[in-house]
Amino acid sequence: MILLAFVCTLAVGLGLLRMPFGYYTLLRIVLCLAGAVGIAAARRRDSYVWLWVYGALAVLYNPILPLKLGNKGLWIGLNIISLGCLWVGAFRFRGTMTKTS
Repeated sequence: MILLAFVCTLAVGLGLLRMPFGYYTLLRIVLCLAGAVGIAAARRRDSYVWLWVYGALAVLYNPILPLKLGNKGLWIGLNIISLGCLWVGAFRFRGTMTKTS
């Protein structure tokens, strides 16, 4: 989970630059997948609060039915909040994805 949070941080950092539209679609896919991985980790630990947090991230960054906010400044703020959730969750659930119980 920590590696995933690091990759998401790099991807969001690159998104602060002027990038082609396709990059932001890729960014949505990466962050949506991070939310899905977080859902799996939260389910393994029976953490319903984190299940909702990661579910909200997956819905927010859903690339199939994208949420259009229009304002890049608003997206930057949401990305920072999302990264904060990913990092806190990464430390909370570290090692969860490697356990086989």
